Amino acid sequence: MLARNVTLRILLLCLVTVPNLAVAGAPYPRSLHITGISWDMSTLRNLAPYSDNWCVTWADNDHQYTSWGDGGGFGGNQNDGRVSMGVGRIEGTKDSYTCYNVWGGKNAENPATFKGKCYGLLAIGGTLYLWRTGDGSDSRCFGFQELRKSTNYGATWDYANVRYVDADFSGTKGFFAPTFLQFGKAYAGARDDYVYMYAPENKHDQWEVQKPGHISLMRAPGRSDHAENRLSFLHGLGRQRKADMVVGRQRAQTGIRGPRQRRDAHKCDLQRGPEAIHPRYPAEEPTQGK
Repeated sequence: MLARNVTLRILLLCLVTVPNLAVAGAPYPRSLHITGISWDMSTLRNLAPYSDNWCVTWADNDHQYTSWGDGGGFGGNQNDGRVSMGVGRIEGTKDSYTCYNVWGGKNAENPATFKGKCYGLLAIGGTLYLWRTGDGSDSRCFGFQELRKSTNYGATWDYANVRYVDADFSGTKGFFAPTFLQFGKAYAGARDDYVYMYAPENKHDQWEVQKPGHISLMRAPGRSDHAENRLSFLHGLGRQRKADMVVGRQRAQTGIRGPRQRRDAHKCDLQRGPEAIHPRYPAEEPTQGK
């Protein structure tokens, strides 16, 4: 199955406009390799009207899993099966596929058990990870960022002992809408033992362009037990241009802005293994918002 083609079709469900690629005064040179873009609209199938977001991952069972928000998912709409967030499954090939609502939505195989939004979904083997962005729409998406885990292909989602709120960050409001860097079916194409994630930093609690545009870069060991408990952030480039990492709860500032003075941070470079990353997270699931 060609994951890229099926993913593109899902993306087209929420496509509204294609921005002008030749914006005057862009802060970077025009690409000499990507000179234009066009869409084959004959492949468009609108299977989930009014539902949005649609992050997609590819699991070891050869199915793709996706998440939507504010709709009924596949076969539903804003009034029929509507949930704050749902998870779906796509079976088949790029030319012949069938979609199912796994968790929430119209005629779902399992009910949705919490609210929020999801912009990041990842399959590592048969285990699915989901970043939960808040407990609702609009400003509630900025309330917390929480990692969930499913060992039954999305039927249920357990709290994975990772949760961030504003108070966890020094001198910033933290990040929101985190997502995963995909690396092929079941993450089998990964070049090392880490899972990489990224998220825009929150400047003003509004769903608009965040200015200045800063991005948090994160990683966690993805092939060891309890990997979700070992999240660390890129702080900058240290000596010999090795990554300077800070452990999650002791994060000072993100690193795409360049090396800076760290505050109460531990150093970890890319040459050291998962044993270098040991943040402290609460063992119990927090009280969920309504």
